[in-house]
Amino acid sequence: MATFENWGDYFWPGQIDECLRNKLDLRDPIALADAERRRTYLRSLELVDGKISVPQTFDLEHLQAIHAHVFGDVYEWAGQLRVTELVRPGSDPNEPGHEFMKPELIETMAPHVFAQAGPKPSRSAPGRCARR
Repeated sequence: MATFENWGDYFWPGQIDECLRNKLDLRDPIALADAERRRTYLRSLELVDGKISVPQTFDLEHLQAIHAHVFGDVYEWAGQLRVTELVRPGSDPNEPGHEFMKPELIETMAPHVFAQAGPKPSRSAPGRCARR
């Protein structure tokens, strides 16, 4: 089992920023993208169709459980918290990329993020029926 302690650990040796290390042993990034798309689509359908139950706690553990289910067939690290910084390059090489939250802040900030994104109380009283 691989360890994921730095950015390079997520990639095959000699393919940093090219092809993510994966359980399918695919070394071609296009083949990996295709396999990932097909497998994650099917795993997502299992969640949507209710074939797999993930406790809906709307917190970090909930998100990790979803990620583990959807991506677990493809990546060892599915469902685990990221331990390295991540920047997605912008479409314009003259502009800075999109920097994601620093890994050391994820657990601290997650409750605040989920409080804003989670289910909101209904405006109508529970159980109230429409009058005719």
